[in-house]
Amino acid sequence: MNSRYTRCHEGSGRGKGFVKTFSTKGLRKEEKRGFAFSTDAVIATVLVGAALALLAVQPSINTSVSGLSLKQASDDVFLSMQRSGFMLLTIDSNAPSEAVAQIRLKALGLLPENTELFVELKQFDLNIEECRANKTFNACFESVASVNSGPAIPSGKEVVGGTTYFFKKQGSSDCNLSYLELKEFEGMHEDYGSELFFSEQKPLELFFQEEGGGEDLNINFDVNVSPSESISCDENVTVTLSVSVPENVRTPIDVVLVLDRSGSMSWNGYVSTSSANSVWGNDGNYVFVGDGSAGVRAIDVSNPRLPVIVDTIDPGSVNDVYGEGNYLYATETASDDELIAYDVSNPSDLQQLDRLIFSSVYGVFALNDFVFVAGDRSGGGNNRGLYIVDASNKSDLTNRGRANQNYARSSFVVGNTAFLAIGSNGFATVDVTNKDAPVVLDTYDTSGYGWSTLIEGNYGFGADGEAGLQVFDISNLNNIQLADNFDTPDYSYSVFVLGNKAYVADYSSLQILDVSDPNNVVFEKSFSSPYEYQDLFVKDNFAFLAAGSIGFITLDLINGPRIDNAKQAASEFVDFNGWSLPPDQIGVVSFNTSATLNQQLTTNKTDLNSAIYSLVASGGTNIEEGIRSATTELTSVRANPNALHFQVVLSDGQSNSGNSLLAAQDAADEEIVIYTVGFGADASEAELTAIAEATGGSYYFAEDDNALSEIFNLIAEQIEELANDSNVNVPIGGGALVSNPGSGSIVDGNLLFNSGSITPDTPWSASYILNFPCSNAFNCSIDALSFPGEGSYFEYVDVNGITRRVDFNVSTTLDFLNRDLTVDIYGAELVGESSAEIDVNVANVGDLNSGETLLNFYLDDINGTLLDSKNVPELCGLNDSVCTSTRFTVFSPVSISQEGVIYAVVNDNNSVSECPNNNFDAVNCFGGPATEYYALEYRVWRE
Repeated sequence: MNSRYTRCHEGSGRGKGFVKTFSTKGLRKEEKRGFAFSTDAVIATVLVGAALALLAVQPSINTSVSGLSLKQASDDVFLSMQRSGFMLLTIDSNAPSEAVAQIRLKALGLLPENTELFVELKQFDLNIEECRANKTFNACFESVASVNSGPAIPSGKEVVGGTTYFFKKQGSSDCNLSYLELKEFEGMHEDYGSELFFSEQKPLELFFQEEGGGEDLNINFDVNVSPSESISCDENVTVTLSVSVPENVRTPIDVVLVLDRSGSMSWNGYVSTSSANSVWGNDGNYVFVGDGSAGVRAIDVSNPRLPVIVDTIDPGSVNDVYGEGNYLYATETASDDELIAYDVSNPSDLQQLDRLIFSSVYGVFALNDFVFVAGDRSGGGNNRGLYIVDASNKSDLTNRGRANQNYARSSFVVGNTAFLAIGSNGFATVDVTNKDAPVVLDTYDTSGYGWSTLIEGNYGFGADGEAGLQVFDISNLNNIQLADNFDTPDYSYSVFVLGNKAYVADYSSLQILDVSDPNNVVFEKSFSSPYEYQDLFVKDNFAFLAAGSIGFITLDLINGPRIDNAKQAASEFVDFNGWSLPPDQIGVVSFNTSATLNQQLTTNKTDLNSAIYSLVASGGTNIEEGIRSATTELTSVRANPNALHFQVVLSDGQSNSGNSLLAAQDAADEEIVIYTVGFGADASEAELTAIAEATGGSYYFAEDDNALSEIFNLIAEQIEELANDSNVNVPIGGGALVSNPGSGSIVDGNLLFNSGSITPDTPWSASYILNFPCSNAFNCSIDALSFPGEGSYFEYVDVNGITRRVDFNVSTTLDFLNRDLTVDIYGAELVGESSAEIDVNVANVGDLNSGETLLNFYLDDINGTLLDSKNVPELCGLNDSVCTSTRFTVFSPVSISQEGVIYAVVNDNNSVSECPNNNFDAVNCFGGPATEYYALEYRVWRE
């Protein structure tokens, strides 16, 4: 080996330094100097001394009296770090950018609190010839590099500082293998969002003591992780958590149902009229109402819940209406008793065609271009009985014949047989074969008052006033026989038979009777009314009723009137499976013009349903009274002070008295939330919305009974949801990515799940996906992961309104496998001028196999000039027993045509996902004696 070059050996440069400080107070200067010169540059000694003297008179930073203590402290810190050798060691052992960062962090730890610091490290070369000729600092020292660390120096703050100088001399022809003592690659540490982790475990029932005291609660926690054997970096991990409880977990609830029982709740649809006493309809979308002194009304019932008057024609005082095809006939008694014919082919434009005067008219029936008019006056002559009118020419009605009979009220005709209601005389059969001379064949006197009739097959049906419904066998017209009768609860005015059902307008109710066997009439159901049902027509499961002075009413025969719909929905609300009775409580208030507390707050569902189904519709609407009655109950001694308090207000109309908004505001003052439901098209949306908004509730509209049930169920769920104050909290740790949070969200460093409604029948469960990047430095030192980690908990509000917390204090540990490439320069030799040979070992010290990557060599810094590049093959991991490659590879020698600090860096292109620690090493090789000159400037200020 050429004697000029020696084998590289361990060693470090030798250096000395001095600190220059400054202060504007008296321009005091303090200098401590030392210098180590190379033996072949003796002349430089004097020049360097002169140059250093020049440095002592550089411009200073102004410092106030108040800044002297900070000035003294900063000078002491940097003098201490220089004397201890920390600065030289740090500069000698790191890349310049890393060295200045470490010096700044060290100084910040020693300086007073609330202090900020800027540090700049400058490297100079000594130019002997220029220094000999010019003897100035700039001539002697040429700046070759500068790095800094810290925030920009502020312009508006008082700044103090100083400069420390270093001189480092290395031996002849040397390679320093211990150039780096700290091998941390600046900028490669990344901070990922992450979370604590859960492992697969058999369901384990735990018995915990919750925070806040109280009784223990058995809670089952279950955690499942896939994969379940071990976890590799960069691998997606699915975590599933579940919580089950032996009883409902939420705040208790007190709720009062506030139900409208005003008279309008007794129907489904309604039109206001003057005195509706008769109604007739056909197979179309219209019905026609005899409305007393207001005349004849044409009503569109295409939507039976929202009937609409489309035309009115007023001939005087109408008693009865009946039609056939496009023609309608009405009896009218304002001045003359008369029969009037109308063209109703266009219901929106009723046209009168003709009128025929009688001495007495009441009921009317039409069949096959003949009109049958019942005249109810007693006496002789042309004053009574059943009249037959030829209506073949609707514009020229002709009276044909009359069957004499006292108290004739109405008739029904099939073929040549008429069945006649004759008031206090009962009912009669009439042969109308000869239209000019009809004959009464038989009569049947009853205990009631015959109002109306209907024929179905061989049976005649009669509405018999206080005697109810009479059913007669009229197969022998000359011998009427009673088949059966049903004594309705009030006064039977009219009967309509459709299929096997008889529908009776019984004044205060609609009675529905099964007449499949006319000899055995059976009650099926009834719909009560506060009004006067006088006549009816039935089509498509709706009854259309003339209700006297209240008007025209429609009634859903399947689901009943609104009050029945409300009862059903309210009962379903009580039976909602989300309630816990106890501790939850429900009460019932009803209102019309006044309010009634039908059931105090209770946990007894039977009592609640009994109260609900006992409601009867009548009277006006005063929502204020209902709200105030419910508020009184929710603030009574029966109310749970720890419960959430609610009202559910149902109304089908608009208040005609009271101030409902003021009542709602008073309820809100008691922290009561009100949900409102408008039922039917005529509900007051504005009023009900204002009530709900005043209390933080919501308004809903229910068009029909199906929507009403759905809304009540929705409100029950929302109330329960508001009371469900439980969550699962998982603290987030370092080293993981949350690839998919599932139903959770990251809040203040925690993965938070709203666990909602947890009941014995509905446990809570949620899944989310994690990933542990191989390139995250946090994961380099992890050998195992525990699921769940410390600090995870389930929090809920118990039935007493107390917040409780139960720890996830079970865990399972899974092995964590990573991938970690390291590089080590284990030998170096100068083999010629500006030429070195370096021996490098690249190893995989992780568990997982690595892919192919590069080993690069740089000059002076890890981001310096690229000198050479080598391919690194796949390396086996510790955990792979079948890998055919090796765990390390050696590059020896690597020829580098350069001297100086040479860095060896593996995988700096990140082609392999692996731990970024220990990915570079460095050696300092030089061909002759060398002295390096550094200036470390520092500036300090208070934040």
